[in-house]
Amino acid sequence: MKSALILFLVVLESSIFIVDSKFFMSSFEANWYRAFQSCAASGKRLVSVESQQKHDALVDYIKTTSRYVNFSRFWLGANDMAEEGTFVWVHSGRTVTYTRWHSDEPNNTGGVENCVELVYDTVGKYIWKWNDTECKDNKRYFVCEDDFIEDDSDDEIKEFKK
Repeated sequence: MKSALILFLVVLESSIFIVDSKFFMSSFEANWYRAFQSCAASGKRLVSVESQQKHDALVDYIKTTSRYVNFSRFWLGANDMAEEGTFVWVHSGRTVTYTRWHSDEPNNTGGVENCVELVYDTVGKYIWKWNDTECKDNKRYFVCEDDFIEDDSDDEIKEFKK
């Protein structure tokens, strides 16, 4: 019995997510690559935001977590690493069509900003807006979602589900 209790505690301490029915908030900050890897290792993916409805649901979820403060940044599952200025959702390779860019974004400052973050910053007036930022050195919290969640408006996905 004692070893089972120790194993249970170890599992709890290694948990990386605060769980919701759809979204999973990280318990640590990571660069974009580690965030991507952490979601994938858990059978999930970095969250994609492909509609206003999904954006609103994500924001509502974040507001319920301890990661929601006056200055909050979260990795999204999009980047433009393959072609500068063409952002894609990494889970599907589809071009990002719905956006929430802050004014003058994306701007690729210094030629190194390829990953997308969701920002809530009351001082900088980034109120749940997107920003392109450097992927490797910046650490952010991140939100994962189940890998099977898709936008049902896509005919190819509907066909695949049949």
